[in-house]
Amino acid sequence: MEKLLPCPFCGVEPKIDTYLNISGSTGRIHCPSCGLILEQYDDHNGYKALERAAKIWNKRAISSTD
Repeated sequence: MEKLLPCPFCGVEPKIDTYLNISGSTGRIHCPSCGLILEQYDDHNGYKALERAAKIWNKRAISSTD
């Protein structure tokens, strides 16, 4: 999985989780400071869901070079 950029709102390092639910698995990235949550669902594999979530998170995040 690619390295996660800081939260786009507060700049804090995000936390990651994967968990199973009734329809498959979920990759979840969340900010422990401001509470921002991004979740992606997958029918079969939590790793794929987490990979998608990381790509989306990093497209939104503010980089340190901005």
